[in-house]
Amino acid sequence: MKKVITFSSDFGWRESYAAEMKGAFFSELSNLSGDIGAFTVIDASHDLPKFDIRAGARMVNSLLKTYPKGSIHIIVVDPGVGSERRALAVSSNEQWFIGPDNGIFTPLRNSTSKIVEIDSSLRKKSISRVFDGRDLFAPAAARLALDMEVGAHANGLTLFEEKMPIYEKSKISGEIIFIDSFGNLKTNIPFRKIPNGATVKLFGKNVDIKSCYNDSDIGTPVAIESSDNVLEIAVREGSAYEFFSAEPGAEVFVTW
Repeated sequence: MKKVITFSSDFGWRESYAAEMKGAFFSELSNLSGDIGAFTVIDASHDLPKFDIRAGARMVNSLLKTYPKGSIHIIVVDPGVGSERRALAVSSNEQWFIGPDNGIFTPLRNSTSKIVEIDSSLRKKSISRVFDGRDLFAPAAARLALDMEVGAHANGLTLFEEKMPIYEKSKISGEIIFIDSFGNLKTNIPFRKIPNGATVKLFGKNVDIKSCYNDSDIGTPVAIESSDNVLEIAVREGSAYEFFSAEPGAEVFVTW
């Protein structure tokens, strides 16, 4: 089986940044006499919200759960590029995750088996200090793909505080943490914590819990278990974001 390499970023597709990062990976692989044909390269997403470290962390979590052992992932959401923040390669579940130590590795905090600070000597001389995806992370990924060392052992990860729901006797208080491209509102409430017969309330409006989108009428709000197993508020064939004029941080209540 070919080793899988994924690329994720907030670069977008209009400029050449994503292509340059992949080109740097293949160039380093070629310089190291690696077989380019031995790898499957996947663009996971280059449309992550700009500067949104939490979105980068969600991508890390998704990749961790769905990709095979031996995969290598470069994730670049890096508003602090060029600063003193560390560049890391983190091993978890027999996969490698490469990126800035700015909180994107928070989902790995309980499953990390190895942390390596990427040696700055891998950066090509006279190359920009504000494009680590191309100039540091991609060469490091090529070396890891060939089972080569990329730096020294490091300790600890920079973590952000995760917003946790509040549980009461007959109520769960949570909030919207993410809005996907369909306008679905993802919350921080694990769906498994919601008892049968509960009701969801957002901005004072009750939303019925259903098994899937199709269980509601077109244009009607519905609450379901999302693909990542949290409470999601959607509108069938529409946008809950537009329907509710909701933003991340809006409170969501579950009562029974």
